[in-house]
Amino acid sequence: MAQRLSVAISTDDKHARQVDPTTLTALERDLLKECLAVVKSFKNQLRQHYQLEIA
Repeated sequence: MAQRLSVAISTDDKHARQVDPTTLTALERDLLKECLAVVKSFKNQLRQHYQLEIA
């Protein structure tokens, strides 16, 4: 969220949401990867719990 806010502040487009991974430090990239892994795991848990299978 902080990265998205930073991007929005640094551009004229206040609705900007995309973060360029090449501008991140190694630590920030690692943190982003960990966050995305948590989201992926949560999505899998929801899919299994509610028995959702998307073809």
